[in-house]
Amino acid sequence: TMMLPSLKTILQMELIGMPMDTEMIAKARAELETKEAAFLQVFKSSPTVQEYNLVLREQTMVKTNAKLKKKVHPLEAFDDVVLNPGSGQQLQGLLYEQMALPVIDYTDTGLPATGADTLEKLMNRTKDAQYLEILEALIGLSKVSKILNSFIPAFEKAIDKGDGAVWLHGNFNIGGTVSGRLSSNSPNLQNIP
Repeated sequence: TMMLPSLKTILQMELIGMPMDTEMIAKARAELETKEAAFLQVFKSSPTVQEYNLVLREQTMVKTNAKLKKKVHPLEAFDDVVLNPGSGQQLQGLLYEQMALPVIDYTDTGLPATGADTLEKLMNRTKDAQYLEILEALIGLSKVSKILNSFIPAFEKAIDKGDGAVWLHGNFNIGGTVSGRLSSNSPNLQNIP
């Protein structure tokens, strides 16, 4: 009684698509890239992150030199090793070792979580202004990166039908979830920010 009557509407949405404005997409990309650069600057300029970069360099040096038989590389050879804010493993080291924040969430594999929701919870677990600044930058970077990497490329690939707009076509999947709800992919039109 619900899915069958919605089939016609869903097919029309897939076939017609969603109109998009290319100028606004370009403007959104520029704004998001500016925000991303600002968050990265705050993150990279933090003394705590710079200290952890030294820890990462030392760990990489020890690991690399352990594989060598005679020749060893000095620490300066690893100046290019810096914290990648997209690496969950490196963020675990920064948050839970370097910053000594409490582990309050775990991933499905049992490792300490570093997702945006966890970072927001960690904001309530410290009063250190520098740590709060790092957490805010990581949260902002996570949100901006998701839009820049998931949605903007899909928007830019929208189809130009010659009517002054470009059209975004996604797929809707009736009963596409375990609970039987409607889902969407390529891109997920139900999850556009």
